[in-house]
Amino acid sequence: MNVSKLSIISLSILTISCFEGIESPGNNSGNQSQLSVTIVGIVRDALTDSTIEGATISSDNDQSSISLPDGSYTLKIQPGIRTLSTTADGFAVSEKVFNCEADSQYTIDFDLTRPLAKLWGGVFYSDWPSPPTPIANATIICAEKLTFTNNEGAYELEIPGGSHLVRISAQGYRSTTEGITISQGQTLLHNFFLYMP
Repeated sequence: MNVSKLSIISLSILTISCFEGIESPGNNSGNQSQLSVTIVGIVRDALTDSTIEGATISSDNDQSSISLPDGSYTLKIQPGIRTLSTTADGFAVSEKVFNCEADSQYTIDFDLTRPLAKLWGGVFYSDWPSPPTPIANATIICAEKLTFTNNEGAYELEIPGGSHLVRISAQGYRSTTEGITISQGQTLLHNFFLYMP
């Protein structure tokens, strides 16, 4: 074998070795190999404790998973300080930040809450034809939430959406109970009127 043929063979071997070490642009096996952390958990409704199907659980490194009918999910992510966000129709976004180590598994459950509605207005003493008089320190109870009116008779209460009974009472007046219907996230103005015994 002469020198020129030996050079060509050596060059060919070097070229093949170089191409073997180069990944194609569409190959992301390197990124996949870094997803060594497994996250499992269940997504629930915080109010009813029922599981939520179809919730999206995503990490800050663009990995995501969808919860199954039993609310469970599995997500592969990279190690480090990670932020998990969970969203579902009709619920507020929930986020959790945690530090995870490589080649580990963690259980992270999410209890999602529905956006609260705001009920506001005033409580007045009605003695027609005189103008209504604001009642200070009246008690308003709705959906197990309690508040009091201020000196101008005004109140504000955050409650879950739905149909509720509101009980209003004040010293020296007859108590009353009224039904309201409010949607989640809605702001509803509603005034209440009390009467003398």
